Amino acid sequence: MRRAAIVLLVLLSCDQTPPRERMAARDASAAADSECGDAGACLRAAAARLGSDPDVVERLSARGCRLDPHASYRGLSCQFFDRATFERAARLTRECRAMQAGACRGLGDVLSPFDQERAHAAYTKECALGGLGATCARFLAFLATPPRCPPPRPALSYGRCPSEAKSLPRQQGQVAFEDRASPVARALEASQGFRRCYTAALVTRPKLGGRVELHLTVDRLGRFMNVDTTGSELDDPLALECFVREAAELSIDGRLREPSPEELRFVVRP
Repeated sequence: MRRAAIVLLVLLSCDQTPPRERMAARDASAAADSECGDAGACLRAAAARLGSDPDVVERLSARGCRLDPHASYRGLSCQFFDRATFERAARLTRECRAMQAGACRGLGDVLSPFDQERAHAAYTKECALGGLGATCARFLAFLATPPRCPPPRPALSYGRCPSEAKSLPRQQGQVAFEDRASPVARALEASQGFRRCYTAALVTRPKLGGRVELHLTVDRLGRFMNVDTTGSELDDPLALECFVREAAELSIDGRLREPSPEELRFVVRP
């Protein structure tokens, strides 16, 4: 036993590995044994922390960003972080958690417009190397920091869509809103406003720049079978997303006279 101990001491004293490399190897070994060594666990912890911190919500709001508590996800959301971007980021996040090659680099590319430097460092470099490891705490701090969002501009607030529409359609093809604010400003925020907008097919004199083209396929009972927004152009893409969001719940209440399915094309112009 004594001879074995002496041999071990000699071997340790002969280790010629540079100190910096030894420290890096030790950190990597410690990270592999910790919860933060799993990129998925770290991402989940970051999302949970970000979604439950009221101070973060307040800072994001001050910067023109927000966390939508009613959304189907918990995480960073800017004014122009639209549904398509979120779905792409969510898919890449799942692939990143599974450590699929290239997923973290792609996720960094998706988020880079909002904070290019930190997104590149957190995702492209650290996650792509096989896990966040010892940088988990710094990664949490990164997610809790308001991103450099696009400068806010006079726009509507989307997400909750509180009911603000006050009156029923005057006739088919028009919707009248008894409101001092812009009719379309209330319609875009109102869940009932969306329903009535779809029901009547057209909002009168909208004030939002651009146009919405809704290609609606309905069945004989007036139920929507498909909604297509091809050709639509709006100043704010989230407004268009709000239009489509309610489509599955809408109906035209038997207004169609023809008993066969047909395609309706409605255009909302500024």
